[in-house]
Amino acid sequence: MVYPGSNVNYEMLTPDLKRNLEMILMKAPVGSNSGIEYFVHDGEECGIVLEGKMEYWINGSTVLLEEGDSVYFRSNLPHRWKNAGDVNLIAIWVITPPSF
Repeated sequence: MVYPGSNVNYEMLTPDLKRNLEMILMKAPVGSNSGIEYFVHDGEECGIVLEGKMEYWINGSTVLLEEGDSVYFRSNLPHRWKNAGDVNLIAIWVITPPSF
């Protein structure tokens, strides 16, 4: 799935949104970002970078994630991301409760 106005591809890895969590495979080209100033929603998130680099802002703090790095946070904290590398970013994201 690619959202209108975005060049980021999201693929749902869980069968449906009626479970307690969702898993998403994200493929983000060089220069792409979350496309929104900040996300804020109920729940928790964690993600792992499979390829590339991801800069993540969470509640005023910045984290640089490289291949193999992961992050975990409460989703009610303002958060956003961008591809911080010079190659496509590939990451797996887990969100609970499902909100995609």
